[in-house]
Amino acid sequence: MTGSQSIKRWYGVHKWTSLICTAFMLLLCITGLPLVFHHEIEEWLEHGDDHHAIAAVAPGEASPDLDRMLAKALERH
Repeated sequence: MTGSQSIKRWYGVHKWTSLICTAFMLLLCITGLPLVFHHEIEEWLEHGDDHHAIAAVAPGEASPDLDRMLAKALERH
């Protein structure tokens, strides 16, 4: 067997074995995601979208100054 035929054969073997392994890895990733994020999924199913609602500013209060909040966050970081 010549060198180019050997390379073509190994290329085909590598391609198909990689595709088979990729299919199994994809299956593991897709089915593993619910296991990793099961706490978040359960919380979302129990409470819905209202659970993480943004707090509203009380009437009569000034809205928060975003520049000051950013400065405090950068100062803490």
